[in-house]
Amino acid sequence: MDRRSFIKKSSSFALASSCGASLLVGCQTSPNIKTTLLKTQQNNKIIAHKTVLENDDFAILQATTVKAPIFLHQQKNGKYVALLLSCTHQKCTVSVTPDKLVCPCHGAKFDKQGTVLQGPADKNLLALELSEQGNEIVISLP
Repeated sequence: MDRRSFIKKSSSFALASSCGASLLVGCQTSPNIKTTLLKTQQNNKIIAHKTVLENDDFAILQATTVKAPIFLHQQKNGKYVALLLSCTHQKCTVSVTPDKLVCPCHGAKFDKQGTVLQGPADKNLLALELSEQGNEIVISLP
């Protein structure tokens, strides 16, 4: 193989590798965190049993009709918050860490109520309407 062919093939491989890696980062979910798949009801809602929160103060839910996962969090005051884990900057899937939510694409950070802590995102995460019905939490989808 001559020098020109080697450089051309090496450059193509490097470009393809970096593009592939960026696609994987944009679609990643948080490691070691279980996601609960929930079927979307006819009224465009999902129903989560409170038992999904029994081991922690949050759960990751995935509705069958929504691309981004949903972060369900029980606050210290006992109230619940449901956030769409889609960054308001460029729609990358936001990762969950023990103390905050982080966008792996450009580093935006949000607190567990969805409030922007650090840009480039300038809008809070989408908070979903929810209600408690006994041992269930009913979440309205966007």
